[in-house]
Amino acid sequence: LNALRGLLPGQTPLTALVAPTPSGQPYDIAPWNYNGIEGLGWTNGNYTDDIVDWILVSVRTETDKNTEAGMAAGLLQKDGSIIFPESCLLENIGLDSVYIVLEHRNHMGIMSPNKVPIINKTLSYDFTNSDSYKDATSVGQKQFPTGEWGMFAGDANQSDFPSFDIKGTDKTLWLNNNGVFQAYKIADFDLNGDVNGADKSLWFDNNGLSSRVPK
Repeated sequence: LNALRGLLPGQTPLTALVAPTPSGQPYDIAPWNYNGIEGLGWTNGNYTDDIVDWILVSVRTETDKNTEAGMAAGLLQKDGSIIFPESCLLENIGLDSVYIVLEHRNHMGIMSPNKVPIINKTLSYDFTNSDSYKDATSVGQKQFPTGEWGMFAGDANQSDFPSFDIKGTDKTLWLNNNGVFQAYKIADFDLNGDVNGADKSLWFDNNGLSSRVPK
């Protein structure tokens, strides 16, 4: 999406046949409706080659959504780390520990299974080391053959309630966009800029899975 195609919000696509995606973090639409100004006015020069996509990060005092104490759009990098281009997520929240929630445009959201301590105004947690929040009837994250844990792809329709799931409505969005190339699309589950059968395969592998992270 980034270095090879220039499709992230605000970038100039590397082919003139593609309309650019407007600048600004992509979570200002439903169902997220996050009004942060991260990425506003950005162009190619604001993105390093290590940036993969935008991701939405929030912290909660308890597991319920109504205990949310802060939210910010961050930049996901190739190594899995997240950096924040604007003000600190923890600024002025005055807490010593929080649950961390990650949301992505077309992956099931995840939450740390326990509260994570804030030490010297720094919050650090590695979701790749272990599974995340779930109960006996749900899933948290997907473990790869190499051992790391990641987010489940295929959740294109993020209006699900009371939590995230992957089902037929997500396939419908893929079907409506199948064959669209060189574009920043929510149905592009493998994030390569094209919507095709490879994305459907990811949806198929994860179809029927659900989360218990409260929305």
